[in-house]
Amino acid sequence: CGVAAAGARSAGDLARARELLERGLALIAGPGTADPVVEGYLGNLLAEVCLFEGRLDEAEAIVHRIRALRPPVPDARIASALLPLIALYRGDADGAEARARELLARAERDDLEVLRPWAVYVTGEVLLDRDPARAAGHLREALAAARGNGDRYLVGVALTTAASLHTRHGDPGEAVPLFEEAVRHWHELGNWTHQWTTLRNVADLLLHLGRAEAAAVLHGAFAAREATVPSFGADAERVRAATGTLRAALGEEGFGELGDRGGRLADGEVVAAALGFLADARPGPAVVDLREPARHRT
Repeated sequence: CGVAAAGARSAGDLARARELLERGLALIAGPGTADPVVEGYLGNLLAEVCLFEGRLDEAEAIVHRIRALRPPVPDARIASALLPLIALYRGDADGAEARARELLARAERDDLEVLRPWAVYVTGEVLLDRDPARAAGHLREALAAARGNGDRYLVGVALTTAASLHTRHGDPGEAVPLFEEAVRHWHELGNWTHQWTTLRNVADLLLHLGRAEAAAVLHGAFAAREATVPSFGADAERVRAATGTLRAALGEEGFGELGDRGGRLADGEVVAAALGFLADARPGPAVVDLREPARHRT
């Protein structure tokens, strides 16, 4: 159930992932079937799915339950990295930064090789809007560590966050190659949950660069999939603000036509379109070379 749920999570089917994880937890809930290691694995995945769905209270409760398991389980360490993000997505910037400091201190104190790059990344995510310069340093460090230890998941989220930082607080032109790499990276991994989050941010970048028509096409593509991979909190606010800007720039008819065009694109076509838009946004020739989407790769 856990392995299948991990595949569903990557495929962008969060409802299916939740169903499988809850089934797996029920299987080990009976007398004589408890297994802290398996419960930690399933619970960590379920907390992450809850975070993606915006079920923040539920995600936090699961993390605390995993951390209370005895004997301690490895997944409790990684699950702890969700706590600063839960606070951040609630809008509690001070609490998020405090939790990030605790996470980083624990990773350094206990010399946790796997957790430390994630703690550094989470700190960068938490500081993204309140201290972009410090955030940039953390994200560079996390990306270098992830490339060094082969953590492809961390490479992807660090790239996406670094690109978003340039869009919102730096030179949007510098975000273009980072987003190109991030989109290709998620495509290669077959991770559609994070790909759609990345593409929402690509649309934001294109809007910043004055490419409203391209942004509207991508907006229509992820709007058609909102039920599968929802946006919430500050992310949803940015989407709403972008929608208003696009409607004002393109008119209702133009915005609707371009959005409908994006909504009709298949998943792989959206990726190809996004890479094409990004290529047009940077100087010099660019070649888009895509294989078929790896939708079922775990």
